Amino acid sequence: MTFGTILVHLGGSARDSATLKFAAALAGEHRSHLIALRTITPFYPTIGAFGDAAVSVITELQERYRLSEREAAAKIRAEAERLCQGADIALEWRTEEEFPDDVVPLQTRYADVAVVGQPERGKLEPGATAELPANVVMGSGRPVIVVPYAGKFETPPRRVLVAWNGTREATRAVHDAMPILKRADAVSVLSINPKGSKHLPGADIAAHLARHGCKAEAAPGWPVVNRRNFP
Repeated sequence: MTFGTILVHLGGSARDSATLKFAAALAGEHRSHLIALRTITPFYPTIGAFGDAAVSVITELQERYRLSEREAAAKIRAEAERLCQGADIALEWRTEEEFPDDVVPLQTRYADVAVVGQPERGKLEPGATAELPANVVMGSGRPVIVVPYAGKFETPPRRVLVAWNGTREATRAVHDAMPILKRADAVSVLSINPKGSKHLPGADIAAHLARHGCKAEAAPGWPVVNRRNFP
């Protein structure tokens, strides 16, 4: 079991390079076709701010913006091509002048998994919104890997924690992640504050994963943690 096609979204964020490196590493491990989708968010200045010269000024501002975005897109494309050529990864480059919350979920439907960056809370960045990861999950029907805005993530995960509550959603998430789980060095299945269980919570799904070749084990059920538990 593997990922045949991986889509990575690049929207002009300072973290695009980190997101791209993770996606390329994942594609290299799975021998996947990598689609790099660079979105250019449409730019609409406020008309009233420019008075009678609004049309000509706005047109000039939009052209400057497009030129700047296309130059930035060319730089990250060159980086993507270097990464993929060095690792013998099939790369497909796409540029879309659309709002990412519209186009990324749509194009993710034709991939096995999407890789997107996590927007930093309270920080506005081009080409992303705080809701983008959730919108891709809900709008595409495909699994999504969110690369955190802090830290280095240049290799696929080797130690994986599965949060398990026995629901349909948890079952879908586990099976969507199977290509990653099978390659992990260790998979821990954790149930938070389990109720009414006569055996180790998560034992059944851990056994199911083990039959797929995963190095899985069920961790003891943990109580709900709140701030009062900390010194």
